[in-house]
Parts: sequence; structure tokens; C-alpha cells
Amino acid sequence: MAEAFLTVLLENLSSLLQNQIGILLGIDKEMQRICSMLSTIVVVIEDAEERQLSDRSIKNWLQKLIDVSSELEDILDDCCEMEAFRLELGNLDKVRRPKEARFANLSGKRNLKRLHLSWNTNENESEDNAKDVLEALAPSTGLTELNIQGYKGCENLSSLPTSIQMLTNLKKLSIEMCPNLEKRCEKEVGAISVY
Repeated sequence: MAEAFLTVLLENLSSLLQNQIGILLGIDKEMQRICSMLSTIVVVIEDAEERQLSDRSIKNWLQKLIDVSSELEDILDDCCEMEAFRLELGNLDKVRRPKEARFANLSGKRNLKRLHLSWNTNENESEDNAKDVLEALAPSTGLTELNIQGYKGCENLSSLPTSIQMLTNLKKLSIEMCPNLEKRCEKEVGAISVY
């Protein structure tokens, strides 16, 4: 039982490290070391499971190990869930039609809390297309943080797009380089801070 649990724990840990920290220098060697260590632990546990019937201290040790393993699995699950709460969409300047943006189905991602949208500098993209793409993305109303970077329509933006106005749970909004929007916010009630 403990062996199966540790095997699942090893798979989850391996997946988490590869997906979340894989770009860091030297993580592959560290991951191999951890996998080797956990494989050794599995062998020791197999031996302990065979001996637990005749030795109460081993049985007690195995139960404690199962309890700790269960707590570790809960922690790993929490880490994976937290990562699922944020999303980054880049290269939005390459999206040519609002219909393509709707495929992201942001309104269907109810657990999405933090969203980062970014456009690269693209001379060929029109302000209207950027605005249409932003509207079509229409994130879920559960969103609490939104960061918009490189948005082509920012320079002339004087009010928030409808899709952003509908974000009733939004606590943090960051839109870079929107001078007209900044002026309007300064005139509005002091609840909005402009950075």
C-alpha cells in the first residue's frame, strides 16, 4: 500500500518539478537524484511491508510514513491547483480574428484568478483588431488580477473595454502605457490607483 502511494507521489513530484521548475539550471540532475532516492525508499518500504507482521516497530514506522506521504500528496495537489489558477497568453498580435481569440474559452475557465495578456510590437496589427481580440477573449468574471501588456489600442483607450468592465471580482488591473485612460482614472473617484 505504501509502495503504491510513494510511486504516485514520485510521479506527481516528477511532473511538478518538470513542468514548474524545469527551466532552472541543473534541475535535471536534481530530479534524477530525487527519483533515485525515492526508488530506494520504495525498495526499503517493500522490505518493511514484508517484515511488519513480525515487528511492531516496523508496522508503526510504516503507518507514520503513510501519514506523512498523504500530507505530502495534499501539498503537491495544492501546488498544482494554485498553478491552475493563473494563465499567460502571449503573441496576441498574431491573432487575426476575434473568432480565434474565443477559442481560448476564458469565460469557461471559472477557476482562473490571474491572467496576463501580452501583445508584441507588430506594425501590421490595427488598433481595431487588438480591441476586437481583447473583447473576444472575455475572461471569466471570477478573475481577480489582470495584466495587459503591449496592447496596440492603449494609446487611444479612454475607457475600459466592456469585457474588463464586467470583471466584478477584479482586485488588481495593470494596463501599461495608456495615457488617456490614466487621465480619466485621475478624474474618477479615488478608488483607482494608477501606476
